[in-house]
Amino acid sequence: MKKQFIIAIVLLLCLALTACNKADTVTMYNTNIGSMLHDSVDVIGVTYDLYDNGYALIEKILHENAQLNETVNYNGKDYTVFSFGQPKVSTLQETGAFGHGELKSPDNLVLPSTIAGIPNYALVHCNASTITLPSGLQSIGVGAFRECRNIETIELPDSLTYIGASKLFQNCTSLVTVEFPINCQIQFFDNTFEGCTSLETITIPASVDYIGGLAFYQCYALNRVIIEDGVQEIKEGAFYECPALETLVVPDSVTTIADYAFQGCTNLKEITLPDNMTDVSAKLFTDIYKQNADVSGLTIYVNPDLVSYVQSLYPTANVVSK
Repeated sequence: MKKQFIIAIVLLLCLALTACNKADTVTMYNTNIGSMLHDSVDVIGVTYDLYDNGYALIEKILHENAQLNETVNYNGKDYTVFSFGQPKVSTLQETGAFGHGELKSPDNLVLPSTIAGIPNYALVHCNASTITLPSGLQSIGVGAFRECRNIETIELPDSLTYIGASKLFQNCTSLVTVEFPINCQIQFFDNTFEGCTSLETITIPASVDYIGGLAFYQCYALNRVIIEDGVQEIKEGAFYECPALETLVVPDSVTTIADYAFQGCTNLKEITLPDNMTDVSAKLFTDIYKQNADVSGLTIYVNPDLVSYVQSLYPTANVVSK
């Protein structure tokens, strides 16, 4: 009996150790990269975390002369550079591979072809002028390029299957345009381009369910927006303070446009509202602080059944049947 008890205890200990080992392993982008081996290591200006299945994650890029390679050799063994380590996120500020911005990046940052995905906030505060993404990249997390103030454009590869769009390009003040891949799941389109003061053109693909709050807040240069059929909702303040925007066609797939969606679009001259809207807010163009908006120079194209109703909401506007 005592022997059986000891055997049972040993088995339980083995199961516990196995569970701990499983808990210590890390899976990223459907790949088990294993368990972290030891403390981070510095190789040619880059800090890596090494994992026992032969993978390395970029923890920090230490200076502008750093070299990013597909593999890193440590103690005679090669490790595949697979992604970035998880950033530290606080209520005050996110910290990725460039810290709080005190770490300077190469002017032309080229990510290795072995990088499978970019986690949330991984490149926040990167000061590179260009960022080249690998052609096989699978995923980009929220806020990945937040505060990348020097990039003017970035090519998102067609290999992408997922983009977490929340704060993705927030405060990228030099960004002029970006094109989203066609066959890509795009979620959380909130604050996506907030503070992109140089952004001029954008196409919002059908894979975006909604255009979220403050998605284009203070995009002062934005003058051309294409919303593809498939987008279902435009949320409060989505185009807040986009004074260069003059015309906008909202596709029929949109069923809801929230209050203040176009607040501060002071030069908007024409807007086409979708046929599928059963109601129209009286505060689409209203200033949330002043509670009024001058729409005397605005033409609103609507479903014939809504002409009289919309005209009553905006008596100084020119409401026209589509």
